[in-house]
Amino acid sequence: MIIDCHTHILNENILREYLEKRQVDKMLCIRIFKGFCGGVFDNSDEGFDEFIDKHDNLYSIECIDFNTNILAQLDSLREKMEKTEKIKGLKLYPGYQHFYPYHERVLPVYNFAREFNIPVIFHSGALYEYKNSEALLQYTNPVYVDEAATRFNETRFVISHFGFPYMFEAAMVVNKNNNVFTDISGVIDTEECFEVYKDDLKKILKYYPGIVPQIMFGTDFMGKDTVLSEIDLYVRVVEEVFSPEDRELVFYKNAQRVYKLK
Repeated sequence: MIIDCHTHILNENILREYLEKRQVDKMLCIRIFKGFCGGVFDNSDEGFDEFIDKHDNLYSIECIDFNTNILAQLDSLREKMEKTEKIKGLKLYPGYQHFYPYHERVLPVYNFAREFNIPVIFHSGALYEYKNSEALLQYTNPVYVDEAATRFNETRFVISHFGFPYMFEAAMVVNKNNNVFTDISGVIDTEECFEVYKDDLKKILKYYPGIVPQIMFGTDFMGKDTVLSEIDLYVRVVEEVFSPEDRELVFYKNAQRVYKLK
């Protein structure tokens, strides 16, 4: 069994492209953060909610826009979540929107997530399309998740992309906090990257062998003609880095627990 906990599957075309590459059991689909350079959100993907509802094995992750009224967004989400069980997490983009995870404005998000028993996901590490943009790397270091996780220890947090290239920092935060998890998505796009990433994971697990129950499989798949089109190399990473027992945790058991999937 495989659960892909980090995709940007927004419609039938992208779903078909994914399944032509690899059959998996469940997928978590994150709305696209539109306007990387300017930090502009648009959660109005036409037909996205209907698309998710149509497929029993698809679930959605909602984005929270730091630059608009957060309490109003949460009120709107509350109404949605009272009508559907398909929303499984909330995502924040500190590097694109210039805030640290412990900023006072986002604290209501953590209380909301605890109330609905869903995790908060941070885009951490390298920024897509960041060259010459207004995105700021200082906010993407996963070490800053530690304060939020410590203060809100009943809320689950996910450091996306293993915080790459701050992978050791991400592992340190995950190791310290039982309520912090990470995924392996969004980094591998060539055979050369695969080899280096595999070696990096092996090194990290020698220092922090106890974090395996907090690591999840993910790809960041966005479509076959995008830079985020790889799936099989992520599967190979899990197969070649983890023991058979630990593979079950990474491929699906950890995600089942973190995202409360049946």
